Amino acid sequence: MRTTLFLLVLLGLPVAAASAPPPKDIPAVLLIAKGDMVDPYFRQAVVLVTHRAGSTPMGVIINKATKVPLAEAVPRLENRPAPERRVFFGGPVPADELIVLFRSAKAPEGSIQALDGVVISSDQDVLRAAVNRERAVDVRVLLGYASWAPGQLEAEVARGDWQLLPADAATIFDSNPETMWRDLQQQLAPKNAAAPGQPSATRPLRVAKQRAFAVATKSRT
Repeated sequence: MRTTLFLLVLLGLPVAAASAPPPKDIPAVLLIAKGDMVDPYFRQAVVLVTHRAGSTPMGVIINKATKVPLAEAVPRLENRPAPERRVFFGGPVPADELIVLFRSAKAPEGSIQALDGVVISSDQDVLRAAVNRERAVDVRVLLGYASWAPGQLEAEVARGDWQLLPADAATIFDSNPETMWRDLQQQLAPKNAAAPGQPSATRPLRVAKQRAFAVATKSRT
C-alpha cells in the first residue's frame, strides 16, 4: 500500500480514495542519476535519501564501491571482514566518521530507521556491531554523504537530473552494485518513453516528481 501511494503521488494521480498512511510511513526515495549527469560525484549514481536535517535533504550513494578494504577502514573488529569487502563512497560531503547502512527491524540507539527494515548510523559502536553480527550482504559501510541546500534537490528533480523510485531493501543491498544504475535505468526506460510528437508530455511528470520528492522527504525528519 505504501509503495502504491508513493507511485500515485509520483505520477500526479488522485489519492483521495486511498487509505493514506501516516506521513512518517511514506517510503524513502531512491534518486537515479540521468545518463548525462555532469557532476562526477553523481555520474551513474543511485542515491538513497534517508531523512532531512532541518530543511536539508540527506542521503548516501549506494552503488559506488571504493578500493578501500573494509578490514583496513574499520579496526578492532571481532570478525575480520573478507578481503574483497570494500568501503563504499557515500557522497562528496566529508564525514567525521564512517557511516553504516544495514538491515534491521528496529533502529538501535544512535541510528535512524531509513525505511522499513533498513537502518543508517554514524555511531561507530553501531557500525562495528553491524559489521560483526550481520551478514556481509546486509551491510554497507560508507565514506561521506550527500546533502543539498533547501530547495536545491527539488529543483534538480524538476529539471530532470534525477528519476525517482521508492526505496526498498532488496535494491539497496543488491549483490551487484556495479550494475545497479544500469539495471534501474532499464527498469525506468518504459516509463521514460514519450509519445511521438509530444515533446512536452514529460513536464507534468517532472512537476509531479518534484511534489512527490518534497512530500516524501519532508516527512522523514
